[in-house]
Amino acid sequence: MKTMNSKEFNQHTNTAKKEADKAPVLITNRGEYTHILMSYMDYQKLIQNQPQTLADWFMQTNAEVADIEMEIPKRSQTQRRTIEF
Repeated sequence: MKTMNSKEFNQHTNTAKKEADKAPVLITNRGEYTHILMSYMDYQKLIQNQPQTLADWFMQTNAEVADIEMEIPKRSQTQRRTIEF
């Protein structure tokens, strides 16, 4: 992985994009990592493996969660107000 400081990145953006096609480029600001430049294809591969919902995440982390059956009680009718038109 190549590392560039923010000044180099601003002055040589085209070079950074070419390097990002090969591997992600780390960008620093005052010696600390602040950004990562990567190709869109690499980004798609990265997010493709990520769960989209909380339920997906639970099923990926623990297969037993998919077997849990939840009983959701019906709402009480006494809590609802009558509607007057």
